[in-house]
Amino acid sequence: MGFLRGLAKGIVGIIFVFLLSALLMSVTLYEATNINVLKPLITTSLSKTLESQNILPTQNEAIEKCKTQSSYIPPIKDINITLDCEKIRSSPQNFSALMIDALFDQQLYNRQCDGLNCLKLQDVPGFATKSFNEFLKICLFVLCGVTVLFGLFLFLLSQGWPSKFSSLGIPFILNGIAGIPLEFYKSKIATGDFQILSDKIIGIILRYMYISLAIGIILVAIAISFSIANKKKLKGGKKKKK
Repeated sequence: MGFLRGLAKGIVGIIFVFLLSALLMSVTLYEATNINVLKPLITTSLSKTLESQNILPTQNEAIEKCKTQSSYIPPIKDINITLDCEKIRSSPQNFSALMIDALFDQQLYNRQCDGLNCLKLQDVPGFATKSFNEFLKICLFVLCGVTVLFGLFLFLLSQGWPSKFSSLGIPFILNGIAGIPLEFYKSKIATGDFQILSDKIIGIILRYMYISLAIGIILVAIAISFSIANKKKLKGGKKKKK
């Protein structure tokens, strides 16, 4: 019976470590594909690309068109976006920014797709769509539930409070330690045009890994406290017998 319990604990423990890793990566990917992270990264790159290719319509052309209409559709090949003429008239100096924002919102982020099929899109990066981010959110809830369930199994299979808390704490520590090398090399991973990627996405990964490390240390500290308390209790019992 003890052997079977130990075997089951080992298997569940290994699965729990991998589930924690998958959960950390999933929550990182979910947050990294949030519009607040994606938009600055993509619009900056998009602006440089379009301006270097000189395919953006001129500000004067847009202002002229907006004198007689409420919306303006820029004549860009294979791109279909609509700009509000009221915004163009009120902030003509921000015309390029309005164009880039519209490209991101209408052509990319709000592009309709379904789950993993978003990654099969040919003309746009599917990971940057709202639909893919919502798909990740659903996956994250499911993965979180499964991880908690296996954590509970591991807790119940462990005998004694020190073992229960250390069995949960060690997987958290293992996942957290993985972030230490990334901390030292993050400045070399992305520079220049990819500085936003370095500062935000890698920052997200590190934040969750350090949270995992902190949780693991707390759980192991609780396990050590229970172990010390048990030893003192045993010593106290021996003294009373004497």
